[in-house]
Parts: sequence; structure tokens; C-alpha cells
Amino acid sequence: MSVPHTKIIEVRDLPGGENSLIVIPAPPRGQISRLIVKQIGGALDGYEFDLYDRASAVSEFSGSSESGQDQTFDDELHQIVETSVVAEGEPLFQNFDMMLSYVNQDSMEGRAHRNGAVYMRMLPGGTTAKDFQIAITTEVDVV
Repeated sequence: MSVPHTKIIEVRDLPGGENSLIVIPAPPRGQISRLIVKQIGGALDGYEFDLYDRASAVSEFSGSSESGQDQTFDDELHQIVETSVVAEGEPLFQNFDMMLSYVNQDSMEGRAHRNGAVYMRMLPGGTTAKDFQIAITTEVDVV
């Protein structure tokens, strides 16, 4: 039997043209069944995002780690949702039938967010600040 867990968050003043890390509370493991991202403020310049099971995959999105090694492969290993692009003039992304499994790697290694989270890289278009609502539903198996 699976139990749904839904979380809705708002993020404000994300800078246009810059990658931002958004921490979305979620169970430490489960399946993402629904994801909705809606721009609620600012010019509709479009945006892109992806979702990861580890914060460092987003925070080191520049393409290299501190040791100078290529980080791209590590990022791909931790990506849950591929890069999604929402066109200019459109405020909404929604997918109600995802069923993508994940395990929060940071909580598995005893890092912050022991209660679990997934991590979104958001890149709003344009140059002005934007506001977003993000809704995510995860399914967690219980025995």
C-alpha cells in the first residue's frame, strides 16, 4: 500500500537568468507521481528546471567540482526529472503521471535535511525577478 505525500511551496524573487537551488521537502524515498510548477509573479519570460536527489548536483551545476574534475556525470546520476523547458508566455508546467522513483542521497549520508528533500534547479528567463509555486506529490510504500 502506498501513501501520498503532497507539498506545496512558494519561492519568491528568483533572479532571471541565474540558476537557483530550491529545496523541496519530501519523504527520504518514494516515487514522484505529480509535479506542477507555476509562475505566479514577474514577466512570463519562460523558465527551465530539473529535479535531483542530491543538493550538490544543483549547487555544483557549474560543471566542475572543487577538485577540478568534471561534475556532469555525477549530476546525471542524481537527476530525477530531466530538464523541462516552459516557453515564453506560458506560466505552467504540469505532469500528473510521472511515477519516478528516488532516494534522497543527502539523507542517506547523514547530511542536512534528514527528513528528506528533493532539489530543484530553476533558471527563470529574462533579467527580472520571478515568483513560483511548486506542488509535488510523492507516493511512499508502507508495510
